[in-house]
Amino acid sequence: MARASNLKAEIERFPPNFVHAGQPMAISITQAPEIGTVYQPYEIAAIAAIAQNYRLPLHMDGARFANAVVALKLTPAEMTWKLGVDIVSFGATKNGCWCAEALVFMGPEMSKDLPFIRKRATQMFSKSRFIACQFDAYLHDGL
Repeated sequence: MARASNLKAEIERFPPNFVHAGQPMAISITQAPEIGTVYQPYEIAAIAAIAQNYRLPLHMDGARFANAVVALKLTPAEMTWKLGVDIVSFGATKNGCWCAEALVFMGPEMSKDLPFIRKRATQMFSKSRFIACQFDAYLHDGL
């Protein structure tokens, strides 16, 4: 599996405890990317195993999450946490919502620093409840 073996080699390029180089902090995959390919369940599981081995969280950018779920004929659970995904950025923008993105943490302890990270990154929308309320309609009755 080329993707998983390439990933392991890239992580190992960064010597642990070497302060003069960046350190891997997470692994991020996009499901599905702009070119329309999807990660198959066995590929996600292989990447998750590498992430766990290196104690890195596995993030799935769900830019076209709904499209990937339908294409793979999987449930959201079967495509994420059951395969070892730790965090999903769930995007509703590409399916008709305005600016609506949500971060879903599979373990609540992982989200404890998020308010500070979001503020430091200047991602504090005023009146964000109006953006977030779109998810009520988006997810209502199985949409």
